[in-house]
Amino acid sequence: MKKKTFAILALLALMFGVLTGCTVDPDQAVPTKYVERVNVTPEAKASVGEQRARQAAKVASDFTLAHGTNPKLLDPQKSHYTADELTKGVEGSLTTGALNSWRNRVNKALAGDEDAVDALDGLQLYSIKEPTWQVPTNGKLIVSQLLTNVEVDAENDTKNVIVTMHHRTVAHYETDKSPVEVTFDRDLTYTMAPSADRKTWLISEYTGPYRLDSEALLR
Repeated sequence: MKKKTFAILALLALMFGVLTGCTVDPDQAVPTKYVERVNVTPEAKASVGEQRARQAAKVASDFTLAHGTNPKLLDPQKSHYTADELTKGVEGSLTTGALNSWRNRVNKALAGDEDAVDALDGLQLYSIKEPTWQVPTNGKLIVSQLLTNVEVDAENDTKNVIVTMHHRTVAHYETDKSPVEVTFDRDLTYTMAPSADRKTWLISEYTGPYRLDSEALLR
């Protein structure tokens, strides 16, 4: 997993150097965030227009990079988060119905409901149960984020669109022995609804199953 991730990032760094005419050391110029070109289906173009569809994809992508793997919520040494901590930053991106549902799930999750925890992780990871992992003392947890397979499709019989993407986050944790590189892979589906003024998009539904891989790093 690790070799594949950094091979992709190193290639991106090399491409940057070719395009700009700069000499690039891949170890020094790896982009911390990368979003693959968006694919808009013909159905989405016919439903809302290509420009609006791409706007929905950007809103979903920006949200994912900012909140999907928020380092403030990925501390395995922290056993409890408050409702405010889990809601801050996401409330402005959800429809009224989705926000009400989120708050309800937060309350259930904090009361120990594992299904609610899983539902919250679908939008924003926070339940990292690895008691031997520690956030690095320098505070630099997230190494890189990649969004690939980004696509916008139409939702039947509505003016909503469905945005799907793969979100990979690479993070480095410390342990009492060796540092650990952790890869979070998330397969995301957002239902995006137009805001009341139609100037932007809001998340009305979401799913985001994820898997976690880890590998010890040599000191």
